[in-house]
Amino acid sequence: MFVYIVIDATHVYWEMEMSRITNADPIKRGSALSSTQLNQQFTEANAAFPMDGDNVRNEGLDQPAFDLNNATGKSGIILVAAAKDSQTTPVTATANAALDPADAPFTIQTWTVVQPVTTSDVIRVYWQFDYQTVANDSAPVNTPENNGCVWAVWLEYQDSFGSSWQAVPNQGDFEQGISGSPGSLTAWGTYTSQGYACTIVPHTVVLYDALYLPANNPRVLATHASTGYGDWIYSPPSNITIYGLRLRIRGLLDQKYDAVIGDPSNAWKLLLTSSGVQTNTVSRSDMSYLVMRKQ
Repeated sequence: MFVYIVIDATHVYWEMEMSRITNADPIKRGSALSSTQLNQQFTEANAAFPMDGDNVRNEGLDQPAFDLNNATGKSGIILVAAAKDSQTTPVTATANAALDPADAPFTIQTWTVVQPVTTSDVIRVYWQFDYQTVANDSAPVNTPENNGCVWAVWLEYQDSFGSSWQAVPNQGDFEQGISGSPGSLTAWGTYTSQGYACTIVPHTVVLYDALYLPANNPRVLATHASTGYGDWIYSPPSNITIYGLRLRIRGLLDQKYDAVIGDPSNAWKLLLTSSGVQTNTVSRSDMSYLVMRKQ
């Protein structure tokens, strides 16, 4: 594909032309299809449009690519900084076995950075991780009508040199009071409105089948090895410098609709489990970030 600009006295506009495919012996409707003829069609298509890195890149056009300044043709967005980091040492998190205070969460990955972010910038942090849970046939996993046990992975940062770690803005650490009354809390976790930098992954699948399973005798199936993804996008109200990023994991959690003050809202509730019987092992994690600025 190639792109060119057509200009007349009053207009400037884009035109695109796709690659042309010429078939020497095109397949006809209703005719017998042979492997030789089919291979020829694909060969001719690839000759006209080779599936290489250049063509995939050139075809990757979307509407924001044409959202330009009418006077200059500039997009006005520049890339200020970009970096990435990987962690390959497995980390096994055990499910929470205490409340008020809860067991400490587990650290998956710690990344030391020194990255200024101004009020004109947007920072975009991305992560992914490979994980495998181990489930046990015990409460709260096998509680009837409770098939929502999950783990949370969230992003923390250091916003000054040597400072303590904290959840990034608009994200909780799944240990705030979410039910009861001030001074007399009955449940802890994080409201979904404070979950803008987390990934929620399932712990297991619990089957209840009246045809095959006795009442109150569920069958717990551990999930297969899987991958989780997440991101955090933020424009600070004042200039900051980020000195570290890290991923944390905590579980088990379940859904909750309640409040300490005001109207109830959706939340993830931290559960109490038997020590060591429910686990989640993260075998690898990767983080990257982009800092972009509008000029």
